[in-house]
Amino acid sequence: PLTEAACRNIFNYESNYYTIIITEFKSTDSIVEIPATIGNSVVGKIGKNAFANSLVTEITIPKTVYDIAASAFDNCKNLKRVYMHADIDEFGNWFDNCSELTELFISKKIEKIAEKALCGCLKLDKISIDPQNKHLMVIDNAIYSDDGKTLLRCLPGIAQSVFHVPMGVTKIANSAFYGCVNLTSIILPNSVNTIGSSAFEGCVKLTDVMIPNSVIKVGFSLFKGCASLTNVTIPFSIERIGDWMFSGCSSIKEITYTGTHEQWNRTYSSIYKNPAPLPFVIHYSDDSDAL
Repeated sequence: PLTEAACRNIFNYESNYYTIIITEFKSTDSIVEIPATIGNSVVGKIGKNAFANSLVTEITIPKTVYDIAASAFDNCKNLKRVYMHADIDEFGNWFDNCSELTELFISKKIEKIAEKALCGCLKLDKISIDPQNKHLMVIDNAIYSDDGKTLLRCLPGIAQSVFHVPMGVTKIANSAFYGCVNLTSIILPNSVNTIGSSAFEGCVKLTDVMIPNSVIKVGFSLFKGCASLTNVTIPFSIERIGDWMFSGCSSIKEITYTGTHEQWNRTYSSIYKNPAPLPFVIHYSDDSDAL
């Protein structure tokens, strides 16, 4: 174990009763194992931006840690490997823009993934989960709920261009595909009934998506920033069109709506009391006029 003197050379930290809060990593060490204890106190918290912009390449977080602040490891451009043993329920927005991150191990306690987590980790295409984790499962390049019914997060470093969501998935979580910059097509099965907000946001190479007739609910900003998107099929089964659904979709020319013109007007107007004309052609089941 590191002595207190050695820890003071590596970290700035505060003590709150018997809990240590690491507030700053100040060493030039590239491989860092955060100690479970410093002196007689337990290392329980990692503060905001504590390791941000540092030169670490590998970091291990002990199971004594129960709180990690937002942006704790943001912009660590050399970080390649993270071994997360922390006693935390939700994997948060801790590693944004860690552009070299390729290997991530998460603990048995993690059961949720924060919206837009791992944003900018464009080489992360592989993740492993503690075998004792009863909440999550990994299939190929994505994290799912333990029953396989909710797709929580597709890894942003996924190299393939086409992603097939497995049959049996019923929900695409908020921001599930956020920032997956290599995907050009996402194939959804007819088991999906809910697609969360910003699910496909920032998929800048995404060109086409066909939403199946099984989908009833979609969130806002669904395709925000999908600058290459040209074709979308939207089923009449969707109860309402979310805000900013096509914001930043500069290439879209037309969408296919499987319901009638009248059904579209009701669905679209359920959000917008005075909807503005959309800058593309909508093909309806009963005609092909533009809105």
